[in-house]
Amino acid sequence: MTKLAIVGAGSSYTPLLIDHILNSGLDGEVSEICLMDIDAGRLKAVHGFTRRLAEKSKSKLAIKATLSLNEAVKKLAIKATLSLNEAVKGAKIVVPQIRVGMMAARRRDEELGRKYGIIGQETTGVGGFSKALRTIPQIRKIADALLRYGAKDPWLVNFTNPAGIVTEALVRFHDIRAVGICNGSLTMHKGVSDLLGARMEDTEIDYVGPNHFAWVLDVRRNGRSVQGAVIKKMIEQEGLPTALNITKVKLTPEIMRRAGIIPTGYHKYFFHTDAVVKEDRTTPSRAAKVAEIERRIFAAYRSPEVSELPEAVKERGGAFYNVVAYDVIACLLGLQKKRVTVAVPNNGTYDGFEKEHVLEMPCMIDKGGYKPLKTAQLPVFARGLSQRIKAYEALTAEAAWKCDFDLAYQALLLNPLTPDADITFRLLKEVLAQNKAFLPAYKGAR
Repeated sequence: MTKLAIVGAGSSYTPLLIDHILNSGLDGEVSEICLMDIDAGRLKAVHGFTRRLAEKSKSKLAIKATLSLNEAVKKLAIKATLSLNEAVKGAKIVVPQIRVGMMAARRRDEELGRKYGIIGQETTGVGGFSKALRTIPQIRKIADALLRYGAKDPWLVNFTNPAGIVTEALVRFHDIRAVGICNGSLTMHKGVSDLLGARMEDTEIDYVGPNHFAWVLDVRRNGRSVQGAVIKKMIEQEGLPTALNITKVKLTPEIMRRAGIIPTGYHKYFFHTDAVVKEDRTTPSRAAKVAEIERRIFAAYRSPEVSELPEAVKERGGAFYNVVAYDVIACLLGLQKKRVTVAVPNNGTYDGFEKEHVLEMPCMIDKGGYKPLKTAQLPVFARGLSQRIKAYEALTAEAAWKCDFDLAYQALLLNPLTPDADITFRLLKEVLAQNKAFLPAYKGAR
């Protein structure tokens, strides 16, 4: 039997994954799920809510906070702990979904973007850079603990943003087996299927590129390419399938019309930067919106009368996270073999990228791990900016791992959304200053 652990389980997303497991049959193959967080209040709320989900699900799942229950009667136990080492002890798979500094740090990142007249978004802009610096030292601790205390040959399935940079740091500098997950590919897959009036089982997309800068290179319905038809429909309906947690600025249809490939909603930050910055000045920060959404979510989680996922969860922006996470976990445990889009090292799959560059790509996953599936190569247009973004991400990962100011400055200069060199230097110093409580000392800082 297998143990799973969720680190950062005080996240509002955790019950979505637990609910999916409860209703999937995976609970019959796993002996224990351990929920770990450093915030005792959030952990208690999530743990109590998952207890009620389990009781309602008719699952054979037992939920407990200690090891005192009779496991001879209960098939699967969910534990809650504040100890990282206890959480990962004996675990085969660990899912980190941490937010260092909580929503207050995200809000400061977004405000810093506004101060400099740039995008502060938490994955693409200066917010993503700041979050990577805060996050990677903690992800390193999780990976260290998993290798030391976990089961033999464990997997780290990363859902911590910025997912591309965090997973790249692990790939480049750690021995842990790691794979990154994101709900973006499934959001696009569902949107494309709905557009075609088709079931998701009958459609397939080739979703390739850096996390939050991937492209749909082809759409197939029953094995036949319908990319042109999908692009035509998207242009006619003036819209892309887009997550709720990003800008509402519209993406020009000319990119699809002229390039013949499909961007995602995140491309708006790069191709309509001025419009996004202008929108940002006149709307509440995403951090403020999420804080209000989470207030309502956790009110439900804490209520003894609530035993169903609250509607407010849909506003959080992580649709399909639970499906992707479940699929990857089930595959790695040998319960299924499936095509899933994940963030993994390039290893020569796509031209123009380093071996260690982590890209989202379709893979066949089973108990042996993942195997990239052959798709078309990224065309020059898509590859060009993707190469710059990957260079930025690789340098950011290295800077955060080594706590190196000079590498951090070079990385930030490479980000297409940052200002000129002198302003970027001041921006970096301010990023380090406002995150001092979460960062080791950076060598070369002056």
